[in-house]
Parts: sequence; structure tokens; C-alpha cells
Amino acid sequence: PVVATCIKAVVSTQSTGIIYQRTFSTGITITMHTALILAILVLGAHSTGNILSPGLPVEQNSVGWNGVPERAIDGNTSGNYWDGSCSHSKNRGENFLAVHLGEPRHVNTVKIYNRADCCASRINGTQVFVGETLCGTVLYDESSVYSIDCGGASGEIVEVQRKGEYLTICELEVLGY
Repeated sequence: PVVATCIKAVVSTQSTGIIYQRTFSTGITITMHTALILAILVLGAHSTGNILSPGLPVEQNSVGWNGVPERAIDGNTSGNYWDGSCSHSKNRGENFLAVHLGEPRHVNTVKIYNRADCCASRINGTQVFVGETLCGTVLYDESSVYSIDCGGASGEIVEVQRKGEYLTICELEVLGY
């Protein structure tokens, strides 16, 4: 699917119709006629907001320190575990947190809000899936939020997996439509 976020361009009326023209920083110029512009606008009309909400079915393989999975989609992005907004697995085995979307959805980006008060490097190596599609793997770099590009992958389940380490997610956002 094509998703347009922002188009900055020159649109002009000439004897041949409306033309879209954009020059990129590389010096390449693209020119399109009316029919193609209309197709881009129609195809790009999808919302790309957070499609998760409290109340969606969410599960994880184990619960440690009262870190129930519902905390990962409660809308609270605090990275302090003791604020009561982070999920937490019980062990260092093969951990996962899965959100059931209820129907196939197109996912552009998954944002993981990491724990910040301790143990932040545990997020390293965490993998994000939409259905059976592996979107990517988190590479720890001391950030508090990690964005994983899923490229419009379609699925009913978004799953975050971490093998060999605790899995703590302070908030999960799934951007798509």
C-alpha cells in the first residue's frame, strides 16, 4: 500500500492540465499529470495513527513483578516501571507480548517505549512481528523509544519477542490503518 504523509510540491495549471512537479535535494525532478496525482491522493488517504487501544486482547507468556500485559497498551508512556505502566515477563526464557487487532490491519511502524529507570539494555535483540512477517530487531542505543518499520505488513497480531532476557514494555504503539 502507498501511504502519503506530506507532499511539498509545485502544482500549476498549464494548457495540458494540472501538473505536479517536485525537485529533490539530489537534483532529480519528477513531473506528473492530473490522473496520477489523483491516484496518489486516493491511495494515500489512509490514516496512519495508533491503532491500539486499551481493551484490545493482549497476552504475554508470563507475568513478573505485577507487570501485566495490559500495561503495554494503556496509553501511558512513562519509562519508570514503578509508575505502573510497564509490562514485565517473569523469566529470561523465550518471552513474548502479543496484541490481537481483531482483524487484519496494515502496520507501518511499531513504537516500543523502553524502561528507563533500570535495565534499559534488556531491550536489545527484541524482535517485532506483524503476523508471520518479521519487521525488525531492536538494537539498543540508549534511546527511550524504538521505532521499527513494518512497511505496511498486514496481520491480525502484533507480537514482540525477546529470547534469553526479560521483556519489559512500557508502551507499545502500532501505527497503521
